[in-house]
Formats: sequence, C-alpha cells, structure tokens
Amino acid sequence: MTVAIGLLRGINVGGNNKLPMVELKQMLAEIGCDGCQTYIQSGNFVCRTESPEAIWQNLNTAIKRRFGMDIAVVMRTKEEWAEIIANNPFADSDIDPKHRMLMLAQQPISPEGVAQVVANYPGPERIVLVDQSLYITFPDGIGDSKLHAFPSWKRLTQSCTGRNWNTVLKLEELASQLV
Repeated sequence: MTVAIGLLRGINVGGNNKLPMVELKQMLAEIGCDGCQTYIQSGNFVCRTESPEAIWQNLNTAIKRRFGMDIAVVMRTKEEWAEIIANNPFADSDIDPKHRMLMLAQQPISPEGVAQVVANYPGPERIVLVDQSLYITFPDGIGDSKLHAFPSWKRLTQSCTGRNWNTVLKLEELASQLV
C-alpha cells in the first residue's frame, strides 16, 4: 500500500465549509483508505491506500454527496512529500516556520504566472516555484500580508491550498508513522 498525504482546500476556515475531521476519516475509510489520521481542523490527512489517484477522485465526490461542498483535494505520496521538503529553498531561513508556506494544487501551477507575480509584487514576501510546489516566506506574518489581495496572485492560487511549514513537517511525521 502507498502512504498518501491529502490536503483539502478551504475546510473549516473562518467558519466556512464545515467538515468535521471525524466524518472526513469515515469518508476516507469508506473510499478505501486504511490507517487514516487527520491533523488539526483544516482538512489535512494521512492514510494508506492502493491508489492515491482514486482517493483524490472519490473524496471530492463523497464530500459533495455528504456535505454539498465542492472542495479541491490535493494528494501527494509520502515519497513526493519528502521530496517537497527536501526541495524547500527556504529550509535554512531564519523566518519562523509558521511564516513559511507551502502551496500545492492538483493541477500544474503556471511558472509564467509565478514569474509575473514575482516581477510585479512589491511586498517583502519571497516566492519560489520548485517543480509543482510553491514556497513562500511571509517575514511580516501571513495574516498581515498584502500578497493575498494582489490580483495576479489570486488568479495564480485560486485552485491552490497552502499550509505553514510546521504543518508540512507534522504531516511528514504522521506519514512516517504509517509505514
């Protein structure tokens, strides 16, 4: 079986798209996951599965059916997750891990779109695309950043979901326990 890490976009954020993690675990078991664990309330999970691709496709349908929400699901294998961590261009940064973010999408992220944001956004954030992983630093904090309101950033990341670096590392730890 493959150990997979999944991220749901926009779950339980600001009181919207409420999806209890207990019910997420039940849905994952129903569609073929084993050893499911969730982490915090924002739609993070690890599981064992024969097919991460099938989980990705079936989970969105299950959420629609049960909750009436169309939620983007991003899946990566444990090996892909380890590569994401290894490729972090800000690994040696002195910026607090909660001010470093990883953004992922199920579909490819446009390198041209990233280049456009980098060339035109005047803020202190640093943005780097490595393969299909978008790494961002928020030296002044994520909540105070103006990046989220920047029009080309909004277009670029409309199908992305982000996690701070502490969450990224915790999901790796949980995935390692499922081996």
